[in-house]
Amino acid sequence: MFKSEELPLLQNIVIKCVRNISSAELNSLKKINIIYGRNGSGKTSVLEAINILGLARSFRTAKFNAVIKENEDFCMVHGTLTGRRERAIPVGVIRKRNKEFLIKIDGQKTSSIHLLAERIPIQILNSDTFQILEGGPIVRRKFLDWGVFHVEQEFNHYWRRLMRALKQRNEALRHAKIRRLDAVRLWDKEILTTSKVIDGIRENYFAVLEKNFSGINKRLIGDLDVEIEYFPGWDKRKGLEEHISEKLEIDLKRGFTSVGAHRATFDIKNGKNDAKLDLSRGQQKLAVASLVIAHGLAVNEMSGKHLLYLVDDLPAELDDINLSTLLLVLIELDFAQIFITCINVDTIISKLSIIDAVKLFHVKHGEVVETVAS
Repeated sequence: MFKSEELPLLQNIVIKCVRNISSAELNSLKKINIIYGRNGSGKTSVLEAINILGLARSFRTAKFNAVIKENEDFCMVHGTLTGRRERAIPVGVIRKRNKEFLIKIDGQKTSSIHLLAERIPIQILNSDTFQILEGGPIVRRKFLDWGVFHVEQEFNHYWRRLMRALKQRNEALRHAKIRRLDAVRLWDKEILTTSKVIDGIRENYFAVLEKNFSGINKRLIGDLDVEIEYFPGWDKRKGLEEHISEKLEIDLKRGFTSVGAHRATFDIKNGKNDAKLDLSRGQQKLAVASLVIAHGLAVNEMSGKHLLYLVDDLPAELDDINLSTLLLVLIELDFAQIFITCINVDTIISKLSIIDAVKLFHVKHGEVVETVAS
């Protein structure tokens, strides 16, 4: 397991053919990196490129051809990771229009996006992040499992086992009229075993996430009783074995398995009420920001990993007072490197007390130029 001070941060990044950016280099990156420019200039594309470096995909679209610059066959992002005690490690990703991709980590080719994601943990705070609150259970489950993935190596193994078992059981459910129910029950044991292991891993992580969320949320929102509550995917008062047996008739009618770790999620509440319905829009934004920050705190606490926070157009999401408070919280994260986009750089600079830890980049028509604070 790595210690926090041994893990790399992004030292520099080279971007080629990502949207309107033909070629750009951002060197000697610091703890806080502000990318500013007018709407449509390409500043969000810089964050998108960093996300490609860490996950080999965009956070803006699933249709990757839209990311590759017009009339080009591929895009490329290359960066150097460095740590206080670790030698520099080059990382690169090439994505082609024919859906082929190439990943290189420290000179070694790999087809594993998981290896890439493990190296460069990324959290994003933008307008889409509020789907954590507004979206369905699957959105929150995926959000939760991002943290679980980064702190528990066995999680992916058991998750793949569960997915295989569910696929087989669901297939048996859909054909139960022409086959014996034994084919359905055959997979119950594997679903029970893997769900319980996954639930234990998630519960351990959620306890740390919940603790950190409570602390950050009090700083950002104050005395509101906003809490998060974990749901494992079945009624624990009955136990999974009893619950899956009770749901058999429903599962047969629907053709899929309705209980298990694949149905886990968590709720965000203000007291006993749904936070989505009970909080103001501004309070909702701060609650989601608290979750994103708490995610990083939990991952760092449990694994020692450093994180990259990509914060897109933060001033547009918050009023002046809340912006100042959130920036202060972000800056205090000693394990995090932060990339912030904005239109007016003075809006951010005026609220920062550690200018030496800040790097500025101006983006205009896809051209990225390093600047200095005036």
